[in-house]
Amino acid sequence: MSGRIVLRGPFGFIGAAFRRALVRAGAVFEVLTRDDPDAAAPGPVDLFLDAAGNSRKYLAESDPEFDRRSNVEAVAANLRRFRPRRYVLLSSSAVYADPSAAAAAREVEVPEGRVSVYGAHKREAEQQVRAACPCPLLLRPAGFFGPGLTKGPVYDLLEARAPHVSPASRMQLLDVDAFAEAALRLAETGGTMNAVPRESVRLDEALPAEAAAQRARFEMAGLPVLEFALEGARFGAALAPGSGGPEALARFAARYRRLEAHAAVTVLVLAGGRGTRLPGPVPKLVRTVAGASLLHHVTAPFATASYARFVVLLGHEAPQIEAALAGDPVLAGAERLVEDTPLGTGGAVRRALERIDGETFLLVNGDTLLAGVDLEALVKRHLRTEATVTLLAAPVPDAAPFGRLTIAPDGRLEAFAEKAAPGPGVVYAGCAVLDRARFLAGTAGAAGASFERGLLVQLARAGAVHAMRQRELSFVDAGTPAGLAAAARLLEGTRPCSS
Repeated sequence: MSGRIVLRGPFGFIGAAFRRALVRAGAVFEVLTRDDPDAAAPGPVDLFLDAAGNSRKYLAESDPEFDRRSNVEAVAANLRRFRPRRYVLLSSSAVYADPSAAAAAREVEVPEGRVSVYGAHKREAEQQVRAACPCPLLLRPAGFFGPGLTKGPVYDLLEARAPHVSPASRMQLLDVDAFAEAALRLAETGGTMNAVPRESVRLDEALPAEAAAQRARFEMAGLPVLEFALEGARFGAALAPGSGGPEALARFAARYRRLEAHAAVTVLVLAGGRGTRLPGPVPKLVRTVAGASLLHHVTAPFATASYARFVVLLGHEAPQIEAALAGDPVLAGAERLVEDTPLGTGGAVRRALERIDGETFLLVNGDTLLAGVDLEALVKRHLRTEATVTLLAAPVPDAAPFGRLTIAPDGRLEAFAEKAAPGPGVVYAGCAVLDRARFLAGTAGAAGASFERGLLVQLARAGAVHAMRQRELSFVDAGTPAGLAAAARLLEGTRPCSS
């Protein structure tokens, strides 16, 4: 994708899906957040993705001025400030007087009939975009499921929360990532569309176990039965197969616990080194490679794999790196830990684990670029074996620059040779899974040591380190001039990450 792209609201449920889709497409883009609404400079934009309006319908009734500011005035400000050629607006099926009536749910530009305050504000926002933008894409979804789901009828069922609609309701629910991918494809042509799949789903048929477990509660509550009937042929034609309907919802429910487990894993990014192997006026981690910073490319596979919490461990040149993080689509919302005095990589990791809540952590070197990595398999292996550390390992034609790993048949790390002889071997690929409690207990008193040359060796002697080989993995140590050039070659003409 080319041209200037701005994403407003990159960390909400829909915005995060747009962010993942842009990363997969290899796009370079800017973000606007609630905390930093001025992060993107004013000026013409080719594509503006707006996913930051108020989506809490009840607030529109209790505080209509807030809803108007969020859903109408903010859109007008975006149009004035960025003069976008293409504007993707996340509207709502609430623009229809009755989305369950087929005659009232046709894809007309200006629906008729009395609607709620929320629906009226969404209608007004649509009209503003349509009038000011050469190529508007106005999307009216009915409902979603997918990574990061925290509300709605599907969430209520999965989490056994107090429901608002009957599980006998038939709804048009869409996978949020499929929605984002389709929206990017349709942005060039624009239009006003109901963002719904071809197939509807009855909740209690797609999620029978959850519905049965709460049947008594549903019957007592006298909940309304909804029957959505939005026309959606145009948007449906742009969707990948299996993006909605009963089977898609059932698949999501089956992997819901895995997605929630992802949310419980924190990604630690080692970014505090002195950069002695690659000196220069710009810190190596924020040097531009294939249109984005090296640190962006390093962390993009983790964001694409649905890991949402990042903590960047900073030290040398922290102010310059922090300034670059502010505009990064993956790391803009990341937490930061800055060390006042150098602690070594091992000391930095221990300090982070002592200060951050959580039990399971993914650690990645800030200058290690991964492609074709299966992070889910790595985390699953770690949890299954109950190891203290599980290393990501890869075969390479020459292990000498990295240090060779000797791995036992059961996956335990038997030895780590820092200075390996030339020739093929299996090496540490700069990414590992850590168990917080076991790591701190097993490395007590070792603050200031190197993570690889000190703490890993110590833990391996106790049989506490496992390694997992991934043969499809490609990785580049981009911390040297040759490595940075290799990273550029790996990324040239490709997407910035593989997942």
